[in-house]
Amino acid sequence: MYPKVGVATFVKKWDQFLLWKRASGFWKWTWCIPWWHLDFWESFEDCVRRETFEETNVFIKNVNFLWVNNDIIEDKHFVTICMFAEYDSWEPSVENDNEFDELIWTSLDLLPQKLFIPFDNILKNFGSKINAKFIW
Repeated sequence: MYPKVGVATFVKKWDQFLLWKRASGFWKWTWCIPWWHLDFWESFEDCVRRETFEETNVFIKNVNFLWVNNDIIEDKHFVTICMFAEYDSWEPSVENDNEFDELIWTSLDLLPQKLFIPFDNILKNFGSKINAKFIW
């Protein structure tokens, strides 16, 4: 058994970023930044651009790598590639209600309750760097 590789993206618009509530799977009804599994032969940047548009109807630009997070939680193991992108155009909408059921723009100061554990770990490990680097 091997860890799952995910790509998570802070999509920034002004002083906020995009957050979604998971509607299925592991940790249903928790909040996190957009998060996908990396496809074979796909770059991190291509994954983020493709999935962000397919799942949220949002175009992004200036995609950059941030860091890698390693999460071992109970019997699950995730390696998450954290990315940063800027909002480009279109309004977010739920394009696949099997994966998530709500999208919001928020700031680190106004996070909803019940965060997806790997996302919460990212905030605990790198929250001050997110604030300092991107001046939310």
